[in-house]
Amino acid sequence: MNRQVVSARARLLLAQGLVIGALLSSGQALPAQPAGGAAKGWSLSADGGRDAAALLAGLALGAGTAAALLLRSRSRRERLVLATMRRDGPSALLSRFALEHDLEHQAAGLDAPGDAPVALLVTVHCRCLGRQRLLVEPTTTIAAILTVLQQDLGAALPPGWAWSGYRAGDDALALRVGLGPDNPLLDPARCRSWLEQVRAIAAGVCARFLAGTRQDDDIRIVAQYLRGGESPQAWLRLQTFGEALADEHPRALHLLGPDDRQRLEADDAIQRELLGLGPEDLELRFQPILLLASPGQIGLELLMRFRPPGLAGLGTEAVFQRAMAMGIAHRIDALLLERLAGVRQARQALGPLASRIDYISVNISSASVATPQRLAELIALLRAHRVDASLFCLELTETAATDLVKEERSLVSTSQRLKNELDFRLFIDDFGSGLSNYRRVSEAWYDAIKLDLGLVRGIGRSFRLQRFVGSLIATVHQLGKTVVAEGVETHRDLAAMLRLGADAIQGYLVAKPMPWEALPDFLRDSPWASPSGVAQLQAELRAADRDLALADPEASGHGPGTASVPLERYILDNWSTLRSFEEFVLLFVQELRAWGLEVLRLSLAFLPDKDDIDCSQYVWLRTRPGEVKTMQMQRDFLETEEHRSSPLHFLATRNRILRLRLAAGADPPFPFLRELQAEGGSDYLGLRLDSRGISIPVLSVCLAGSSRFSEQQVERIEAMSSLLSLLFHAYESERSKRLALLDALTQLPNRRRYDSQLQAALVAAATARSPLALALIDIDRFKAVNDTMGHAYGDTCLIQVAHLLAQHFQRENDLVARLGGEEFGVIFSHTDASQAARICEQVREAVAAAGIHHPSALCDHRLTISIGLAVWCPQDSPHGDADALQQLADDCLYAAKRQGRNRLVTRQLGVA
Repeated sequence: MNRQVVSARARLLLAQGLVIGALLSSGQALPAQPAGGAAKGWSLSADGGRDAAALLAGLALGAGTAAALLLRSRSRRERLVLATMRRDGPSALLSRFALEHDLEHQAAGLDAPGDAPVALLVTVHCRCLGRQRLLVEPTTTIAAILTVLQQDLGAALPPGWAWSGYRAGDDALALRVGLGPDNPLLDPARCRSWLEQVRAIAAGVCARFLAGTRQDDDIRIVAQYLRGGESPQAWLRLQTFGEALADEHPRALHLLGPDDRQRLEADDAIQRELLGLGPEDLELRFQPILLLASPGQIGLELLMRFRPPGLAGLGTEAVFQRAMAMGIAHRIDALLLERLAGVRQARQALGPLASRIDYISVNISSASVATPQRLAELIALLRAHRVDASLFCLELTETAATDLVKEERSLVSTSQRLKNELDFRLFIDDFGSGLSNYRRVSEAWYDAIKLDLGLVRGIGRSFRLQRFVGSLIATVHQLGKTVVAEGVETHRDLAAMLRLGADAIQGYLVAKPMPWEALPDFLRDSPWASPSGVAQLQAELRAADRDLALADPEASGHGPGTASVPLERYILDNWSTLRSFEEFVLLFVQELRAWGLEVLRLSLAFLPDKDDIDCSQYVWLRTRPGEVKTMQMQRDFLETEEHRSSPLHFLATRNRILRLRLAAGADPPFPFLRELQAEGGSDYLGLRLDSRGISIPVLSVCLAGSSRFSEQQVERIEAMSSLLSLLFHAYESERSKRLALLDALTQLPNRRRYDSQLQAALVAAATARSPLALALIDIDRFKAVNDTMGHAYGDTCLIQVAHLLAQHFQRENDLVARLGGEEFGVIFSHTDASQAARICEQVREAVAAAGIHHPSALCDHRLTISIGLAVWCPQDSPHGDADALQQLADDCLYAAKRQGRNRLVTRQLGVA
């Protein structure tokens, strides 16, 4: 074999090696060697050695080349991926990833710590973009608005500034501004001024696209100086912390400084304490619950405190909120369950006193039942720790107890799953603290409802709340469940809850949460834990609820009726039937007389505060026992000497209570009291009641003969008079609400009522898939009426036109309103275009035929109207927008004016 042949064979093998090397580097299988290769001339001669060397060289070179190509391809793909990740797809702005990458690059070049900032990081959080859903143009997106915002901010920056803009969130834009040695932003005061300009630009951009965004909290600015020696993670962590501060403490502008960094460090320390919690870090407290059906028996609610200093200072509720945000609240529940075995042993150690504790309730956070997996973990923990279902019961929030979870092929509530699996007694905790789903509550599996503190505190003074809570307790009892009143802190609230039928009482009035070591003393010594003490309390309350024979409210002087209830309960039961305020005053007097008191005079005055223009006074006199005199006095009466020297003025401006005995020979300090003394007055009581923002109510009662007030009677009078004040507030609030929705001149609904009705009509139309029509009506050339005939005549014309409109729009679902000036609006619900147009034409013709004089010959000396009618049909155009419908009606109105006035123009929304 000659050298040429060998060389050719070597080159061939080298090529084969390259191919094989490429295949090896790409991970593909080598082709199989032919069988019997040696027999076909593959001998190991000298030439064969050179051939083998060539083959090996080819293999090495091919593998290296292929690997290089692969690395190059992979690097190119990575660059393409990185380039894609640096852009936010919807907006084409730089992304949050790009911000993090650029901050890492900047931090890498600033290894040495430095005092001088090198950049400013700003987050512009446009909260209005997340809240506002009705865009002027349906095609406008949040991404497009943020793009425009970046463009406007870039145009406002000085040309020499180095900056970059990023989309930092759904409705947030971030700016990274380089700070050279002479940059004015290095001065914090000038920096804040510039940030205010940024906020103004952002507010202007949002207002350009959205409606109703000019509010102080619509745009939030959070900024910080970036310095050397800090990591990009620390920068981003502080920025996120600042955004959280902006939510907790709403301000338009937050320039973060050293104090915020210290707060962040403290916040991180709290987070570390939370993550490192163990069972021994929980401090247990127990609050007694009086079981009224079994005097002397108590329940206990187990409450947690945290031993680590940071968590202890934060407070239990705030710790749980923080744990919920971190997603670890269920771990705290798990730690608590570990402690229950010790609680059970401590109860057994009480000996005979242990039988007085009926149950111990344990709060379970919503995080522990948030998902089917978490619920299964909770059930497993309860089983693993052998939690005694005969002693411990579980408290769940209303939402957590009624949420539905999957169980095989069906859906069951969380409470039902716990009942089915473990048979624990379940309490719905904090009932009434949020929006209740009464359907789910009525069908939930539970044993008791614990009324939220907000439904219990102050209930003794709130008769409306008593009415509501009373009906709720009655309903729960009808379902065979019990009610625990949580948050009882005064004897008045206690009396109210006992009267309303609560089954158990819990609150600071009974006992504050205590360590287990204090429970034996409570069970032995506290009157609240004494069977005879609780029974005596209930007996005294029943004795205080004397029967009261009420006269017929409609005819004073008639004999007593058959109904016998305390006055407060009578008023609650007959709230809707007692219409006049004088009627309540008569009932009040009858109550005092039923106590055996001889009443000479009773007055309830409502003196004006800074907003009122007059005062009202209702007076009952012994000389006219069947009537109440109502007096209305102008505000100037308050400046007269007669009033300023009266007990009413003294009570309204100085002391809340005035109590004087009008004994014979005594010299009362007020001329009016001397008059009452001369008429036989013996004891005077004046009270300034709680004001509810409308006026200052003052009650005064004067007794005659030998009658005197006791302290208990004074307290009861104060409670009943507060009810009268509440009623007056309700009457005045209803009257003010009606007036606030009426136009004072025409007595038609005003713009406020019109806007509210339009939004409701849009929702109803979309739900029912029925047409909705909107008409805007304008009096033609009305300026000439005011300029020529005067505004008094113009007002008369407006009243006449309003009367004609009201006559023609009398259907139940129609609304005609005065929008301002000479413009009126009409909303037609469930009305298609032809129906609405027919009615509008009838109205237009009626106004023209009324012959109301117009001074202009252009109008043929008669008043006419132009009408723009817009119709929305959900079947044809699914997108219904109040602003778009209003704009279309307005366009139709101006088209009617351009076409000569005194005519109707109609268009349909969404139809060209």
